[in-house]
Amino acid sequence: MKEPDGKGPGCMIYPLNKDCPTQPLIDISNITLRNIKSTGGLLPAGIIRCNKTNPCTNITFENVEVKSKFWDTLGYGYITEYVEGESNNSFPDPGFKPVGYYKGIPENLIDDETFDLQTEMLRIALSCGSSLSKSSLLINL
Repeated sequence: MKEPDGKGPGCMIYPLNKDCPTQPLIDISNITLRNIKSTGGLLPAGIIRCNKTNPCTNITFENVEVKSKFWDTLGYGYITEYVEGESNNSFPDPGFKPVGYYKGIPENLIDDETFDLQTEMLRIALSCGSSLSKSSLLINL
């Protein structure tokens, strides 16, 4: 998907394409997903990306179930960056920060939450019993 003016890199293949900036000028808050069920997907559960200078707040998942035999076996769920909220009776856990987590923290003190594909690939390989190291990954993204 391109920017509204048709320009920009687009983000359809994030995280393979790291050139996918988030927009800090738009507040995203008070969103609830409730009673959603998805099974058999080919991709991980989802990507929820917000901006370090303007994190998403009050995001709630209630009874949200996104299952995929492949990704569930690897223990892999959402890619979540700079989001605070709550998850109740949902699988996989989206990994939101607690409500109020970013409030009052100067931007320079907030940890980098940007998704790192190489680190995640290594984590998945190790969970499958591989003896790879980060330096031995052949993919250079």
